Amino acid sequence: PAQNWSVGGAGGPGNGHGLFFRDAGASPAFAGKVQLNANVTKTGTGQLVMAGTEVTGNGNIIVNEGNLKANAGLSLPLTISGPGNITMNGSSLISFHKNSGSFNVTRHILMNGTSSFWTRTNEGQVAAPVAWNGTHALSVEHNTALTGATLSGAWTGAGTVNRAGASPLNLTGNLSGFTGTLNLNAGTTTLGGPFGGSVTLATGATLNGEGGITGPLTLGGGNKPHPLDYAELL
Repeated sequence: PAQNWSVGGAGGPGNGHGLFFRDAGASPAFAGKVQLNANVTKTGTGQLVMAGTEVTGNGNIIVNEGNLKANAGLSLPLTISGPGNITMNGSSLISFHKNSGSFNVTRHILMNGTSSFWTRTNEGQVAAPVAWNGTHALSVEHNTALTGATLSGAWTGAGTVNRAGASPLNLTGNLSGFTGTLNLNAGTTTLGGPFGGSVTLATGATLNGEGGITGPLTLGGGNKPHPLDYAELL
């Protein structure tokens, strides 16, 4: 049956506090498999942590409050796959932390409301498709200014994505289905293919890539060191 989990406390992204979602009988402790046959809905201000576990199944992971932390550590792979969705509602936060393990995250992520998407720690790749349906912070803040994140999943939706953080962000998936706005406020962002929405480039931010931009491009003093094609310029 469907589960409703309330996780209290002030556990936030970047720390190891919270409720750990794992196979209790696994050895080592954070290995093992969890199959979701029904929805799990999280409420409460605390943090739900997935680390070193293989999560599959048809059930959806629905986060209405607080944080969902995906941690690739302990030299273990973190797999989050299957036909179910990860749905982020309200002002919830999903964060990806690449430590000594590896990511295999392909489950569709639905960003609703004002939910936020963070990547942290070491160089990492998240392959999950993402639908941006509201107004969202996309923060890329890693150990160094040269260590960043690659999002290789397709983008869809008509929302607003506010890119923050000094670390590099590589968008290598199919971006043509996204018709919203990407505001580049910091760091270097590289587009790996055609972009279906509009882009605003703030002073101090950098845009690289080879793909075309379908919507308006607004320049606020940022750099554009590599050629891009624009269907429309403002």
